[in-house]
Amino acid sequence: MKDANILIVIDNVLERKNIMRELEKKLQMKHFSQTHSAKNALNAVRDQKNLHLVIVDYELPDVTGIELVKKCKTLPGGNSASYLLLSSKQDKSTLLEAASAGVNEFIVKPYSAEMLIQKVSKIFKSDANRRAYERVALFAAVTVKLAFEGKEKAYKGKLLDLSLGGCLVAVPVFGPDSGTIYSPVNLTINTEGEKFNVTGELVRTEKYSEDHIKPGTWMRVAMEFSSMEASMIDKISKLMALSNSPS
Repeated sequence: MKDANILIVIDNVLERKNIMRELEKKLQMKHFSQTHSAKNALNAVRDQKNLHLVIVDYELPDVTGIELVKKCKTLPGGNSASYLLLSSKQDKSTLLEAASAGVNEFIVKPYSAEMLIQKVSKIFKSDANRRAYERVALFAAVTVKLAFEGKEKAYKGKLLDLSLGGCLVAVPVFGPDSGTIYSPVNLTINTEGEKFNVTGELVRTEKYSEDHIKPGTWMRVAMEFSSMEASMIDKISKLMALSNSPS
């Protein structure tokens, strides 16, 4: 984390300085580049061969922060970077648009220095987990039941892939009233000999279809697990091991 290359795209020069000061003080980060516009940011991404994190404001002079993330994602250096969006907007449509664009974390303005450090630390922890926990595609049919915290309805589906950090499941399409990006989720996994529950949060949704499924009726949902006890890690590890080779 100390050697990470950070690009800060915020119109307010004082806010940029405050962010750099806090990251240097609390996380010992020291490699920063900064700009006030999306145009300059895209040039910086093109020139930066090893960019780790882009902190971008939703309100920019030329485009929105979400539009900038989309453009950065089309560039080699920007596609592998993580993105933290700062915004005073926190409606569901903005959250969904940000997640769909590839935003990793979202901070509602105004925010504290503690919140900034927490979100940046989470991004780098998640990046490390993604590299360490490669997902395993499941050959055996494993059914699941997905339920959102505080909601009675559960969605029955199937597990598509799995890692110690999260999973991808296919379930019938649900609306934003049931759950949306960052919603807490409880997942019940049913194997031949055992049923167990894991908790976490929704991090991505996308279309899903197979030959026997009517288009638009099912979706794929990516879930990031919460911290787990050793017994749960053991259960997931065993299921992954069984799926490493076709039966």
